[in-house]
Amino acid sequence: MPTKEHTAQLLERAEELAAVERALAAARDGSGRCLVLEGQAGLGKSRLLAAAREAAAGAGAAALHGRGDELEAEFSFGVALQLFAPALAAAAPRERERLLSGAAALTRPLFDAADAPGAADEREQAFSVFHGLHWLAAGLAEGAPLLIAVDDAHWADALSLRFLNYLLQRLDELPVAVIVALRPGAGEPQRRLAARLAAHPLSEALALGPLSEGAVTELVTARLGAAATPELCQACATATGGNPFHLQELTTALAADGPSAADPVRRVEELAGDAAGRALLARLMALPAAAGRLAEAVAVLGDGAPLGDAARLAELDPDAAAAAADELARSAMLGPGTPLAFTHPIVRAAVYEHIPSASRARGHATAAGLLAEAGSDPERVASHLLAAHGAAEPWAAGALREAARHARARGAGRAAVRYLRGAVAQTDGGERADVLLELAVAEAYAHDPEAPGRATEALDALAPGHERAAAAHRLGEAFGGGGDHQAAATVLERGIAELEDGSPEGAGDGDLLRTLGALRVALGGFEYATRAPGGLDAIVERAARGEASAAERLMLAHSALAEGLTGGSAARVGRLAHAALGREDPSDRGVSPVSSRILAATALVVADELVEAADVLSAAIAAARQRGSVLVFATASHARAHAWYRLGRLEDAVADSQAAIDASRYGWEPELPSAHAVLALALMELGEMTAAAAALDLPGGEERWSASFTWNDYLEARGRLRLLSGDPEAALEDCMACGHSLEAMSTSHASVVPWRSTAVRAALALGDHERAGQLAERDLELARAFGAPRALALTLRTAGTVAGGDRGVALLREAVETVEGTGAELEHAHACFELGAALYAEGHRLAARDPLKTALDLADRCGATPLAERARAELVAAGARPRRARAQGSDALTPRELRLARMAAEGMTNRQIAEGLFITTKTVETHLGRVYRKLEIDSRGGLAAALAGEASSEPAP
Repeated sequence: MPTKEHTAQLLERAEELAAVERALAAARDGSGRCLVLEGQAGLGKSRLLAAAREAAAGAGAAALHGRGDELEAEFSFGVALQLFAPALAAAAPRERERLLSGAAALTRPLFDAADAPGAADEREQAFSVFHGLHWLAAGLAEGAPLLIAVDDAHWADALSLRFLNYLLQRLDELPVAVIVALRPGAGEPQRRLAARLAAHPLSEALALGPLSEGAVTELVTARLGAAATPELCQACATATGGNPFHLQELTTALAADGPSAADPVRRVEELAGDAAGRALLARLMALPAAAGRLAEAVAVLGDGAPLGDAARLAELDPDAAAAAADELARSAMLGPGTPLAFTHPIVRAAVYEHIPSASRARGHATAAGLLAEAGSDPERVASHLLAAHGAAEPWAAGALREAARHARARGAGRAAVRYLRGAVAQTDGGERADVLLELAVAEAYAHDPEAPGRATEALDALAPGHERAAAAHRLGEAFGGGGDHQAAATVLERGIAELEDGSPEGAGDGDLLRTLGALRVALGGFEYATRAPGGLDAIVERAARGEASAAERLMLAHSALAEGLTGGSAARVGRLAHAALGREDPSDRGVSPVSSRILAATALVVADELVEAADVLSAAIAAARQRGSVLVFATASHARAHAWYRLGRLEDAVADSQAAIDASRYGWEPELPSAHAVLALALMELGEMTAAAAALDLPGGEERWSASFTWNDYLEARGRLRLLSGDPEAALEDCMACGHSLEAMSTSHASVVPWRSTAVRAALALGDHERAGQLAERDLELARAFGAPRALALTLRTAGTVAGGDRGVALLREAVETVEGTGAELEHAHACFELGAALYAEGHRLAARDPLKTALDLADRCGATPLAERARAELVAAGARPRRARAQGSDALTPRELRLARMAAEGMTNRQIAEGLFITTKTVETHLGRVYRKLEIDSRGGLAAALAGEASSEPAP
């Protein structure tokens, strides 16, 4: 609990202190919580945080502390650095390496510029750092609970606040308390991010109010003794509005006047209006001149300034600076010791505002030089250069460009824009065009509204021909990465025109011209890819020789998926997709190879090249884990869930779809309806109908998602569930709505969404055989034209069920022959079952047994319990004696438990498992505990033997 000293200074804060204790107690229990304290300056937020840190220390918990700074509000991860850098600096070398191991290694670009990656997608890079900081916090909390305290969050940089929001998504599974203090009225994006923190279910938000007149009287009396008359106490309450800090400064000034003051009430009235500021300046002016100069230097440098830097900025020798620091500490303006820091942000603000603006600018320019000379973080140097308002040295432009590079490597695109705008303002001559281009690229990545105009300005400033075309390439990648495909198209077309006009400047740029054209198609997405100009075959050949650029491979991937969605040719889809997946050039920049590979793998799923697709997606997932990219991890996991489902690896499909859905807490949303759909489909095949119904509970309701393409997956899955639940009318309604949407986009064949097959069975259940026949024949026609074997087998099976008789049996035999050997075991099992059932219905009992036995074996292998039970019942009816179903060992595990058990059996630690699946070690421990109980073992040492008979061959996660 807080000390007596703090409690005495925190009158009427019992509710807030109790909330602090609740947050710390939750952390001690291993289930973290967040407390958000909001109030105007001087109401005691900082003292509450200090009390929290003391309470944490008293309970054996570690405490990290950071404070937002108005000067450094754009410094990327500035507050996060304040939180974690001291803890790493204090750690022994071996402990530091432990803390920065595994996923936490993704934070190294923050602490060591040499570890900064090259060109990267800034949003993905930021998420990687969030993930790493989450694991760094978890590592610091391994030995004892951890407190993360952030003061003045209204000035905190946006990336640090986004990290806190990221951490909050898993806070209930960590022994970590987060306490954030801020003033109301913060600007964007701080206000929005702080509001998200306060509104989170794991957060408690409290608004601090002023002190009552009774508390004011108590504090004034304690400070002034007999001089605290009722009239004086009333005047103090009126002058300060009950603000504790203002009251403290006012009473300090009154105490300094001493008993000689003729009329204390009149003195209060003189100081009223800005009681704190006037009192602070009066106190400062009473100190020796050296103390005033040092205070101004610290106000310019900011809290945490080394004494040596402040001394140099104040032009004081070391001894004089040390003496001045002691004077300021005795006057309660600076805290004791070093580095130097003001006792309260209001103190710094009062001193800073007292400095004439021209002197402040010169001070910041000098501070920038001192920090640059000392090798400080380039962004800290840049913050001072920008505050110098043109008073900086000629080297400033280069320093600002270096700061922008660091900011982009950390995922701070908006900070990079700010630095580069400063660099442009300080650059002229031939170098200005290069800086303009850097700024335009940064603005494009940051979605800045000025980016299109800046791109035009930058291109106009460059030499025509190759130089402009190369710049257009960079800008096209940047606009594409930032999501503005129209702006990307504009600059790419200008680059193409620069090389196509026949000018000598553009001669010999065939490779660049091809890349510009490919990027133009690729960034146009699906619709543009369907109208892609000729030349794809030539690019396929270039890809086979390893000569295709990243842009060309992305174009091929888009084209493959477009071909697949529109039902062209499965063979051509495969050819384009495999070319897109060809050999990569490590020097490629700007276009994400992961995007190309996921798109191409998705196209392979549509073409029923399922094993190949799963292999590619497994590699993408491994890369995403290594980089800490939860968004890429979720996207690839969702796509692989579809591949697993179509292959009949139902438990793996459930585990992957759940992993993708879990990532929605971190902002993964575009394909969420489809992830819920494939989860439900797999659960239906597993016979878990209640869980399947729960899986179709989408967050936010239908209206939020109904305009997305993946809503069609959801409609078909819900239709199938309704059909199995005995509501064929609602099932048919869902399927026809899905079909109407897909047909409008010319993407209506069974390899995309098999809505007609479900609609056929719903129509049959309703007795509408004519409609069922029409739908089945159309589905079969489209599937034959496309040529994907699993989808063709599905449509043959559906058509055979409708036709019945000899034609039905023939269609079902063709379905079995079509899917056999493709690896799509679930569809193979269904086709064999329906063939066997049809033969039995036609009186061919002996002939029915072989396909039914195959169906049973395959269904058991897939875990498709309902299908296996139906096959077993048909076999019994046909006179066979099938074996009993498996019902023990690993079959008792849920898909998620089975996945974690496999990973543990391979020797992965709980932390490694948690890092790989973007969950917490607490979640891993909980699931493995259930695994041990179900398998009747005591520890992970028995996992390998217990899972020895488990048939899955999933690649190592």
